[in-house]
Amino acid sequence: MGFNTSVISTWVQMYEGQPGTTATTLYTAPAISSNITGSKTATAKITEIVVNNTTANTVTLTIGIVPSGGTLGATNEIMTAATIVPGPQSLPFNTNMLPQSTIQALQNTSGAITLTISGVEVQ
Repeated sequence: MGFNTSVISTWVQMYEGQPGTTATTLYTAPAISSNITGSKTATAKITEIVVNNTTANTVTLTIGIVPSGGTLGATNEIMTAATIVPGPQSLPFNTNMLPQSTIQALQNTSGAITLTISGVEVQ
């Protein structure tokens, strides 16, 4: 990641809740700090996404890491209309986020999916 020895890494719960049926911002990565060198250096990393489909039906979920000021779309989706079966699933991730990029998501059925997104912020 290219940082100096004064960098602080903090485990965080980035999001817990139910995304809507239109693209919604769930989390915004911190801005670059003076502790980090390089303007393209990650300030957050997603380490796990827990998906819980609370219904008895299969639903779909789309999640993306969107550049600051951008919108969710094919060029930034990390899961595109993924089929989510009933019950909980843990999805390990190792995905860096650039400063002020966002996690955005949507589901096709209102109130069906609860997400918990965990990771690390680096400042």
